[in-house]
Amino acid sequence: MTSSPARPAGLHQRRYAARTARASATKARVVRAAHQLFTERGYLYTTMADIAAGASVAVQTLYLSFGSKVQILSAAFDRSVAGDDEDLAVLERPWVSALREEPDLRRALRLLVVEGTAIVARATPIYLRVQEACADAEVAEVLATQRARRYQTDRGLAALLAAKPGFPAGVTVDQAGDIIYAVLSEDTCRLFCMDRGWEPGQWQAWCLTSLQTALAGPPGTTEG
Repeated sequence: MTSSPARPAGLHQRRYAARTARASATKARVVRAAHQLFTERGYLYTTMADIAAGASVAVQTLYLSFGSKVQILSAAFDRSVAGDDEDLAVLERPWVSALREEPDLRRALRLLVVEGTAIVARATPIYLRVQEACADAEVAEVLATQRARRYQTDRGLAALLAAKPGFPAGVTVDQAGDIIYAVLSEDTCRLFCMDRGWEPGQWQAWCLTSLQTALAGPPGTTEG
C-alpha cells in the first residue's frame, strides 16, 4: 500500500490565506451594505434578508459571520468611526502618531479637530439611527459600548495633549477628556449641523475655538 504524497506546507498556507481573505472581503461587503441600509431605513426596518441582498450573500452567511443583526449593527458603527475596513483603533491611527509628535499644543488641537470632526460626521447618521432603536436592550448596549469606547479614546487623546507645553495647569486629563468628549460628539454635530443648519466648516471652526480656548488658553503666540 502506498501513501499519498503530503501536500506542501506552503500550499496549505496559501489556501488558508486565500480563504481568510475571501471571508474578510465578504464581511466587509456585508458591513458596507448594512451601514447604508441602517442609515437610510433605520435599524428596525432593515431585515437580515435586506442586508443579505445588498451584500449579494445568503442570509445564512450573515449568521455564520456575525451571529445576529445587532452584531452587524455594531460592526457598521465601528466602520463609520474608522472610515475604512482596517481593524485599527483610533488611537493606533497614523494621525494620532502625528499628534503625539507635534510639539505645538495649538497645532496639535487643530489636527485633533480636523480628524475628530471627520470621524463624528461619518458616525452621526448611524448614531442617530441607533438612538432611535434603543428601546431594544441589545441596541442600547451597542450605543453604551460605543460611547464608552469614544470616551476612552478622547481621554487617551487628552493625555497626549496634556504632555505638551502650554497645557493648562488647572485642567486634569480626565477633565480634558470630558471636554473633548462633549465638543467632538455626534450630539453636538446634530445640534449645529442638522437642527440649526450650520455648514460643516462652521461647526469645525466652533470646535477648534472651543477646544483651543479650554485646553490652550487665549492665543498668546502665533502658530509657527
